[in-house]
Amino acid sequence: MALPLSLGQQLIEKAQLDKVLLTRLNPRPEEGYHPKLRHLHEQNAHFLQQVITRYGFPSSADGWYQEAVEAAFLIVQHAISLPEMMTETLNLMENRGMKLSVRYALLSDRIRFFQRKPQQYGSQYDYDASGIMKIWWISDGVEDVDARRKALGLPVIADNSKRFSLSPRLAPEVAAKRLNDFHHWLVETGWCSQETIDQQNGMHL
Repeated sequence: MALPLSLGQQLIEKAQLDKVLLTRLNPRPEEGYHPKLRHLHEQNAHFLQQVITRYGFPSSADGWYQEAVEAAFLIVQHAISLPEMMTETLNLMENRGMKLSVRYALLSDRIRFFQRKPQQYGSQYDYDASGIMKIWWISDGVEDVDARRKALGLPVIADNSKRFSLSPRLAPEVAAKRLNDFHHWLVETGWCSQETIDQQNGMHL
């Protein structure tokens, strides 16, 4: 069933509100997840869930016009306090034969980042405890990850990392507190257990 134009437009408007609020708040890395952003992200995600329940997962092939598809994907990517919603969406994408798509790759990496697992496409970056922005743990060697990226038309890790190299360095004490707060948030939202975090920290000591 094709998505009605009115619902597609609502998705686009919600994604635009997301971008406007993020620009207005302009949170610093050490400030964590702003409550207003979380509220908006969860509202948008719940709306998208209702749309998917009735019309299926967003796809241009099903009559979703491209801007609405992009808006839906942004909403899913930002539903970071709703692990079940993000993982269910990834499963829907796989069932729709989208496993070899850029969107699937990016969402998969994002989920694995929050689960504290190695990513397969090298799309996720974060500050480490010393305050340096680095690529998150990758599952294989750089050459293997680059091969997967090239197959999807993505730039190699070295090129992708250039834009992150400009990120300002955080003071070590600020970065350590930020990382500790983030770990507490991951456990609180159900992304992973404290045991998983402790094990992962032990691997990178």
